[in-house]
Amino acid sequence: MAGFFGKPQWSTLTLLGVGVAFCWAGYRAGLGARGLAPGIQTNVSAPPARAPLPVAAREESATRRRESGATARPPARAKKFLATIEEIAATDQARAFALAAAEPNWRLRTLLRNAALRGWASVAPAEAAAFALTLPDHERRDAVAALFLGASNHPESAARVAANLCAQDPGLAEDHGRALIDALAEVGAFSVLARFAASDASGHSGDWLSATFGKWAEQQPAAAQLALDSLPTPAARQAAFQGLVLGWSMAEPRELANYAAGLPAGENRSLAMQQALAQWMTHEPEAVAKWVMHFDPGPEFDLSAATVATTPRLVMQQPAVALGWAQSILEPALRESTLTMLARQWAGRDRASAQRLIEQAAGLSPEDRSVLLAGLDTLPQKEQ
Repeated sequence: MAGFFGKPQWSTLTLLGVGVAFCWAGYRAGLGARGLAPGIQTNVSAPPARAPLPVAAREESATRRRESGATARPPARAKKFLATIEEIAATDQARAFALAAAEPNWRLRTLLRNAALRGWASVAPAEAAAFALTLPDHERRDAVAALFLGASNHPESAARVAANLCAQDPGLAEDHGRALIDALAEVGAFSVLARFAASDASGHSGDWLSATFGKWAEQQPAAAQLALDSLPTPAARQAAFQGLVLGWSMAEPRELANYAAGLPAGENRSLAMQQALAQWMTHEPEAVAKWVMHFDPGPEFDLSAATVATTPRLVMQQPAVALGWAQSILEPALRESTLTMLARQWAGRDRASAQRLIEQAAGLSPEDRSVLLAGLDTLPQKEQ
């Protein structure tokens, strides 16, 4: 087989302040009985009546209504306002949510609500999560994703909140876990994610381990390999391995191929090799062809051999070499389908020449020759 491809004193003011504080505490207690922070509405889509906003906030709201009407503000200004809402929410959630609810454009209103959740979650993720649970399903997914982005500065707390959310909201548990993975992967908190996924009790452990190790291997393949061995069960390690080879193949397919070559024969070696070569082929087909030539044919190379064999450039310029790659495939069904595709490609250009090539090719087994000739006949008449 030959290669082809080229993340003190009590002043009046003081006493007045104390009185206001006691009133405020009573107000918070009343709201706390309902599980909500003060001033935070469960439906920002249709803002309910509330205490008047400060003058500056009312002016800002009026200005926004005049300028935007039914349309969203310009992207640059919207981005600045989102950042402002997020910053306010870290210290004054009621004000942040009130400002968000005052936005007339529904889409921007939702974005502002999520920005408020990010800011709130950066200081109190559990409380922000409790609020998110009061939202309808179709809003909760985005809200939870936003709060995990805000809570990502405290990965361990974010993971605990995620586990509680999954237990309280099983219908959306998979979405919540994925949102945590996306957020913590951005800050490189992979070891926290691995523990979260491995200890999951909602039935999504395998999928979350695979997703976690896929993202981990894209950035830190060596660290991901070491962490994989510390997982508690064979099932957990297998799920993580599947994610690892997928993520690694997307980032460094050549290195994954070399790693796979050193694994003992078996399913893991085949999986790693196939993932590596499939991705490597899209970038450096000639290098893959030369690299594979150093190994004896094996099932882990079958998919790559089929890809090489049916590459149009090779089929047209060096048909005999393409045929050699097809013949190296060991899996019967893949071998047959590859030979059939080869015949169709040849016949699409010149059927008569294709037939002569098949009949005269040396080293073809009778079975392979029969498959190739049958492949010619599967080509629609108008293509012949």
